Amino acid sequence: MASMMKHQLEACKKHVNKFAAFVQRNSNMPFTSKHKLRIVVDGQTSGVNKLYMAAMKMLLGVRTTTPNSLCQIEIGIPELKTTLLKRQEAFLRKFRQKSAGDEPLAHALNLVQREGMGQHLTDAAETVGDTELASLESIRRQCRQKAADGATRYQTYLEMNPDLCVHSIYENKEEYVPDSRRIAATRFRLSSHRLLVETGRWSRIPLENRVCACDATSVQDETHVVLYCARTAHLRALLTPPLNSVVDVFALSNNVIANLCQDILNVFY
Repeated sequence: MASMMKHQLEACKKHVNKFAAFVQRNSNMPFTSKHKLRIVVDGQTSGVNKLYMAAMKMLLGVRTTTPNSLCQIEIGIPELKTTLLKRQEAFLRKFRQKSAGDEPLAHALNLVQREGMGQHLTDAAETVGDTELASLESIRRQCRQKAADGATRYQTYLEMNPDLCVHSIYENKEEYVPDSRRIAATRFRLSSHRLLVETGRWSRIPLENRVCACDATSVQDETHVVLYCARTAHLRALLTPPLNSVVDVFALSNNVIANLCQDILNVFY
């Protein structure tokens, strides 16, 4: 069984690589269209989940080291196991409603419906409630708990997305945002950028030493570059009304958000 799963994972990995190439070749294709084409791998092993998350992060345009939970919250995608269970529930429920009892699967289910796997399948068919929604709520609770425990990356994300909701930049089909610019906004929100607050983390530089060159005292983080940095003052001057907090950035129109995040990050690259 292990060797069979390994062979299947290797086959699935090829599809993830194809998806990566597709995303790169179609950088300005709307995010909602790419989302429909996102690879869905099935199975319930850690190896398969890695492929699932790799495809999700490629879709978002962020680093592979970006926390899985933040990526899932950002676009409202639950755990792979939950998605598979929901599809299993839908299939079994529909099958039972339409089955006359003479199909082999229906006969097998009737024979074992109160034993082992049969009981599991019966429970799945009778599941009530939205398991995907419950999964996302659980991920959000974990995010808030990690922020409360002092995890700075989670604290930063909560500053920009206090409600932990999916931003309209991923869902609004009426306002076209080239995905090459949408990626800048996503990287900003998920701290998948090259500001010193992030690159200093890799080098284990103390937070207070990750300072911006504009004054050599302020930590070069998302709040600083948006609200206070002299190097981005010309970009802030274009905005009306002025920004009072980093969360105000994401209340702007989607194209303004994408352009602003891209322009800000370009200043420091």
